[in-house]
Amino acid sequence: MFKTKYSRHGIALFCGLIFLLTTLSALIVVAKHSDLQSVNRVQSYGLQFNDELGLAMTRLQSKYRHKRKALTDIENLEVDRQVDSILASNLSTSEKDELLLPFGVIRVDTGVQNQSKIYKDTDISSTDENLTRLGTSDVHFDSLLIYYNSGAGNWILNGGGYISGQPSWKAPFWSVPTTGDQFDVGGLDGFGISLHDTFGSFDGVSMVSGSATFSNPEFNYSQTTQNRVTGASSYGAGFLLQDKVIITKWNIFQYWWTFLTRYFSVTLRYSSNFSNYRGNAVTFYAHSWQSTSITGIGLSIVGFDISWSGNDNEKWKISPTIDTPF
Repeated sequence: MFKTKYSRHGIALFCGLIFLLTTLSALIVVAKHSDLQSVNRVQSYGLQFNDELGLAMTRLQSKYRHKRKALTDIENLEVDRQVDSILASNLSTSEKDELLLPFGVIRVDTGVQNQSKIYKDTDISSTDENLTRLGTSDVHFDSLLIYYNSGAGNWILNGGGYISGQPSWKAPFWSVPTTGDQFDVGGLDGFGISLHDTFGSFDGVSMVSGSATFSNPEFNYSQTTQNRVTGASSYGAGFLLQDKVIITKWNIFQYWWTFLTRYFSVTLRYSSNFSNYRGNAVTFYAHSWQSTSITGIGLSIVGFDISWSGNDNEKWKISPTIDTPF
């Protein structure tokens, strides 16, 4: 009887052990499948969260670390100039990617892409009295993109967009506008990139360079500045540039003009340790006209702010509703 009882208990124990091992194996398979799904989701649909993006940036940095090139300062400046020119253009993201690849500049997939359309200018006559001032709805932002420069080992942030409307503008009474003449529209406009809701380490991180550009390929026009008007680079950078119109044709009775500073772009470069920094990035734009002007741009952990002088009815500021995580 004892042997029979012991044998039954042994069988039960053995079956229980088999069940436990089967359950554990199933859980491990589910966990691995979940991890694989997570990796596939990141690779297929883009990096939606800061931790996932940070991991991708670290892997990208590690992958291309051995491809860093020893260039002279002059060579680095020339590469930066050409890369900036590509980023400031109104080409599509895929076209930019193709042109940047020979420079060793690779885009990080942030999962959000919005390419600006090429805007076809329409001349405005000086006799047209039905113009409305530019508004925030006239500003169209591209997605803010992040690139890794494998040659220099630094990170590039680029944001921008275009303005589809026409400003309400009249030539000064003392002027005689002729084709090709350029005129200012009010005071300087402000735009840049804000890094907000930041966390992680900024130790050892520095802004290598920063620039802002107005352009209009239809008129072969470009205006660039590297003079930042903001403080700590840990929160991004802001710039001021003059928006303009251009006279497209004229006769003794009237003239025609269009908005010249149609496209805007901001490019910031950070050192290699930027991959240890986390937060959200967003492009912003501020416009003033007539007697109002921008007196400063402020950046902080909560975002950007603009200070003004003049009439409250002659200004506005805007940023897109979707941030880019980094």
